[in-house]
Amino acid sequence: MTTVPLSHYSGARWTYLVLCSLLVLCIVAQVFLAGMGALVNPSYFALHKFFGDWFGLLILPMVVAALLGRVSRAITLATLGLFLLYTLQYVFFQLGGTIAFLRAFHVVNALVIFWSATRLAQAVWQLLRPHP
Repeated sequence: MTTVPLSHYSGARWTYLVLCSLLVLCIVAQVFLAGMGALVNPSYFALHKFFGDWFGLLILPMVVAALLGRVSRAITLATLGLFLLYTLQYVFFQLGGTIAFLRAFHVVNALVIFWSATRLAQAVWQLLRPHP
């Protein structure tokens, strides 16, 4: 059995890093839109919802890139966890219609998603950096 050098996986790892970085930027934009809705004009919440429905789909190709890039199992599972956290955004918001305080977890979960995506980008960046 032949061993494939890790450099063969760097394209998928770079793809992962770009997608993850884009996800982080989208989260910042999403928080901005929520702030615009809360502090400027509630009509911005429609754009916040529309944008939120789409940018989370970046996570699915991240999972594929993680698998193709042969990153660690921890990174791959954390990426799947990121998708779970994204899905929970909808759960917290919908349950907030019944149990009002649960809607606040929508905001807290956004922070967790931001932190998780940032840490994942850092972890993959470490894999791509040349080691002496």
